[in-house]
Amino acid sequence: MEKFLKVTEVAEILNFTPAGVYQLTFKNKIPVVRISRRCLRFRPEDIGNWLREKTQTVQSAGETEAAARRTSRSRRGRLKDSSVDSIVRNAKKEILGKEGEKK
Repeated sequence: MEKFLKVTEVAEILNFTPAGVYQLTFKNKIPVVRISRRCLRFRPEDIGNWLREKTQTVQSAGETEAAARRTSRSRRGRLKDSSVDSIVRNAKKEILGKEGEKK
């Protein structure tokens, strides 16, 4: 039988809060298996493939500063979509870098 990850496990892998993972799933930004309305699970291989798909080349210092300016919070305190994308990119770099060290 196939093993699935829980929201808390994916949050730990991505270094997110569970609320951040829920936000990604409800915006359809991360692959998810919806068991029921309240029960979400993730295939480990889907998460790995998603991270590899989202991986981008390393940015120059100027591009990094520009990205940091774009990731500011909106007036109501919510993260902008560009903030979520930036967080995901950083998490992928961190995880994929760790996978490279293990091999």
